[in-house]
Amino acid sequence: MRIKHILTDKIFWIVFSLIISLSIIYLSLMETDKLPSVSIPYIDKYVHFIEYAVFFASWFMYFYFALRKSFYHTFIFSFLISVFFGIIIEILQDRLTTHRSFDYGDILFNSLGALFSGIVLFILYTISKKKPGK
Repeated sequence: MRIKHILTDKIFWIVFSLIISLSIIYLSLMETDKLPSVSIPYIDKYVHFIEYAVFFASWFMYFYFALRKSFYHTFIFSFLISVFFGIIIEILQDRLTTHRSFDYGDILFNSLGALFSGIVLFILYTISKKKPGK
């Protein structure tokens, strides 16, 4: 299968995006003693950053290719979804678990991960539009 076909395949992106979303929900609500112990300072913030960078990118790709919205509308919509999803997860951690709590730092790193992913996609989009023949 050609890469271009995969990049524009809306079924692939919706399935991938749902898997990422469900994985984040599961990992965010599971008991922390089931997670491996790592002694890297602020590792949880790095994980949040990466999770939401992937979350943003996957939903962006779905909305951009499946719904055929403009790059800028898709960017803003995907970013807002990422931020609100992260806030909802933090609220659920606080309300539904006894082993997790609400953390503004997590929301910050979720948002920064989504923003970073968006910036990378914007750079790639800008480069692709400058190529001759586009």
